[in-house]
Amino acid sequence: MADKQTGNSFKTLKTRGLVELIEKKSRFIGVAEPVTTEEDAASVLNRIRKEHNNANHNVYAYIIGNNGSHIRYSDDGEPSGSAAAPILNVLKGQGITNAIVIVTRYFGGTLLGTGGLVRAYGQTAKEAVTAAEVITCVLYDIYDVRITYPLLSRFQYELDKKGYSILNTSYTTDITLTVQCQSTLVDEFQRLAADLSSGSANVVLLEQCFR
Repeated sequence: MADKQTGNSFKTLKTRGLVELIEKKSRFIGVAEPVTTEEDAASVLNRIRKEHNNANHNVYAYIIGNNGSHIRYSDDGEPSGSAAAPILNVLKGQGITNAIVIVTRYFGGTLLGTGGLVRAYGQTAKEAVTAAEVITCVLYDIYDVRITYPLLSRFQYELDKKGYSILNTSYTTDITLTVQCQSTLVDEFQRLAADLSSGSANVVLLEQCFR
């Protein structure tokens, strides 16, 4: 059985987002990507650093963990608070976790000042996140439900009507339905299984996963 998760949902990124902005001849390239571990984040960062090894700055921020427990960021030589903080604020402001945003800057010869840097880095990060698309991952419980053959059609009908997904059906001496339901609906699901089978269904939790 999987360990119990601490939350029922979280926001993250669907895919990789890439944008480019020009501010007073400085070139800002924003990349936003979903990651699940700090090792993943380091790998993405290293890739961007190699790709833009002649850039003036590769500023980043990431949040890892379904509860956002691991946060890292770096101004990479920009004035403190002018670069990584606005990137991190984009992630925090939208409640996004398991994601990294990197903004690469090629200096254009004109100083932007602290306010200009905050706006440029923040805007690039925001557009990169938008390009990556924010999605919500929901915690599901996966159950095996063992029932007798005469109950099959009734279970199939009622589970479908209630919006539960039957992932697999196994036919042996009895029938085992592998059913997916949102963790917030567990009590309702277990009552339904008991009612449909007059208490005879054997319901076993297999795992919990975010989808």
